[in-house]
Amino acid sequence: LVVGVVLIGLAILVSNARGLLEVTFVFIGILNGPILGVFLIGFFLPNCNLKGVWTGFIGSSVLILWLTLGGMLYRRKYKMLPFSAEECAILNYSSASNSSIQETVNSTYSSYIEETNVDT
Repeated sequence: LVVGVVLIGLAILVSNARGLLEVTFVFIGILNGPILGVFLIGFFLPNCNLKGVWTGFIGSSVLILWLTLGGMLYRRKYKMLPFSAEECAILNYSSASNSSIQETVNSTYSSYIEETNVDT
């Protein structure tokens, strides 16, 4: 019965997700976040007890599960803003600046070649 409920929940979740990769990353985060919290508690607070660690682990697991699944199931639909290029300038500034750079490079390079040819 429990396995059936879990599988139906996963099917609903996958149908509302953007892709399988998103679901995979969400479940990795749900599982690894509380485990990281347990290790950090053990590292920074050596006087903590087993009851406190389990309470924090279960509480953070439930909170993360609630937030991520709620965010995936009740995703907001954002409306795209209007896009118009009517008041943009017609000139392409990148090509204008590239041509002046190209002219400078060509004139400098050709004068360098002329100087080296004269010396030999």
